[in-house]
Amino acid sequence: MSQRRSEVASLRTSVDTLLTELNATDERIAALKAQQAMVDSVQAKAEGVAALLDDVSAAYELLSEQREVVDQVADKVASLDMGVIAPSSRADAGDKINYTFTVTNTGNVTLTGVVVTDPLTSTNCAVGTLAPGQTDSSTM
Repeated sequence: MSQRRSEVASLRTSVDTLLTELNATDERIAALKAQQAMVDSVQAKAEGVAALLDDVSAAYELLSEQREVVDQVADKVASLDMGVIAPSSRADAGDKINYTFTVTNTGNVTLTGVVVTDPLTSTNCAVGTLAPGQTDSSTM
């Protein structure tokens, strides 16, 4: 009987050890599940950041395309001011030629930093900003 008690005690010790290890395993599993949840959360945030970077990159490309210098032909009209050098009834050397440049934004985005340049007259005229459909006429 004493041997039986010893076997029972030994079995109880083994069962207690197994229960302790099982509880520790359950705690490790719970900790791993919590870590996996954090990994999943970080991965979801990283995917959101990647999507945001894609959006920013696309917006940058669009802005870069819109900021390109555009060479356009503008309407140019000249008139002669014959009153600078007398007599005003005829054209003389030194009389002033006035140029009127008309620029129209025919696109669908607002243009900024618009400058009219005429290499023949060495004229540069800052128009500034033109909204879609807006026209500017400048006389020089």
